[in-house]
Amino acid sequence: MFAADTHRAQRISRLLRVGTEHGLDRATLLRQIDLSEDQIRDPDSRVPVVKTLRLWRRIANQVTDPDLGLEVGSTLEIRETGVVGYAMMHSDTLLGDITRVVRFAKLINQRADLKLEDLGNRWRLEALNRPLFPDFRLPVDEGIVGLMTCFREVVGRQIVPAGVFFLYPQPESTKLHRQLLGNGLHFDAPAAAIELWSRDIESPTVAADVGLTRYLVELAQVLLDTLPKTESYADRLRQTLWPLLSEGLPTIQEIASEMALSSRSLQRRLREEDTSFAEVVDTLRHEKAQLLLRDPNLAVYEVGYLLGYSDPSTFHRAFRRWEGTSPLRFRAQLLS
Repeated sequence: MFAADTHRAQRISRLLRVGTEHGLDRATLLRQIDLSEDQIRDPDSRVPVVKTLRLWRRIANQVTDPDLGLEVGSTLEIRETGVVGYAMMHSDTLLGDITRVVRFAKLINQRADLKLEDLGNRWRLEALNRPLFPDFRLPVDEGIVGLMTCFREVVGRQIVPAGVFFLYPQPESTKLHRQLLGNGLHFDAPAAAIELWSRDIESPTVAADVGLTRYLVELAQVLLDTLPKTESYADRLRQTLWPLLSEGLPTIQEIASEMALSSRSLQRRLREEDTSFAEVVDTLRHEKAQLLLRDPNLAVYEVGYLLGYSDPSTFHRAFRRWEGTSPLRFRAQLLS
């Protein structure tokens, strides 16, 4: 997770309401996450995602109900998601609805990154980003059940998913899971996902309005374009990788986990930026090697170790490829 990621303040308001319903003090909860009433009064204002996780933690520490996230998700009303929700409401079919969720998810939560895939007799909506704390059930449950609650609202009837996939291990009781989501439950899954039968995803919505949807989609795109631009995934990879290199080069699976992503998602995002994991690693090592070799107190072999090379000869070969000379000669030229 990155501090720049934000979501609509409406979610904070909903969680505060849940907390107070369980006897917690609203003002204390706000103070603990360093927010004020003014900051969340406007439902279209945005707050850092990290503050929501912190609020969930505060509530979970005082309300010992493992199913609380499921309960919160089941109370979500689509209008609370803002312009995206209204665009969903007036799409012609549930498929159009979900397509707009994928396209504009970052307006609801800037960290959201979703993929919709046609599997033949069913469709799979998958979260490409892993949550920072996959075993912390409450916000994961809230998100999954909240989506299903919205889908049911737009078509005006009960929909039972073909399958629902959770990252965390199967809890002792899944009674409420089954009550809200049916029996197609999968735990310890590699990614959070919802699968819907094709017959359901083709359902018409109860408030379809092509003209209004077109306007709302245009408005949503304008709002999406005005969101603050976050760092590239290559930059994020560099920032995450550099402190770890001295312990050896992490695998892409390890570094993706540090970035709260799946390795597949990280690779896809890097391809979209016309680079790759290997290219980012190589460029970072080259840049840092030039910097570290300026320090005469570091032996050349120590520079190699700091860059994640366990064998000095491997570092020497890489440096010759970068600069056409040895690291020792490069240092001599710098110091002369």
